[in-house]
Amino acid sequence: PGIICVEGSKQWYQRRVRGGMFGLSSLTSKLVKSNGEPANDVERSVSQALSELEANSDLSSALRGLYFVGAEEVIIRDDKVAVVIHIPFPQQKIYHKIQGRLVREQEKKLSGKNVIFLAKSTNLTKPTRHSRTLSKQKRP
Repeated sequence: PGIICVEGSKQWYQRRVRGGMFGLSSLTSKLVKSNGEPANDVERSVSQALSELEANSDLSSALRGLYFVGAEEVIIRDDKVAVVIHIPFPQQKIYHKIQGRLVREQEKKLSGKNVIFLAKSTNLTKPTRHSRTLSKQKRP
């Protein structure tokens, strides 16, 4: 079920992965949230726009492994609204390479709202002798 077999043609691969059972079955496929929190409307629309860009754009190879961890609308002025998309800090360099094209495409998909990508990092506490939980991540 999780293995993709190549059967001769690129079209078969595209049908199976992009349109078929491995494809865009859920609208939140590009969203990864902690603690199983439900997605809000802005996050659903951003996820759908990113998934459509991945399927139908020249950015598809660059967007393949990327995801985001949250999105929110911020009111700048009375008539201006911006969408802030939170991305994981380790993926910041990859997003930065395609940021110009990605922002333009997202602004088209999100009906002209300004789009801002913001890296979200986590500060890890210094381990002590009495700390019980061992971190899965190495602290710098």
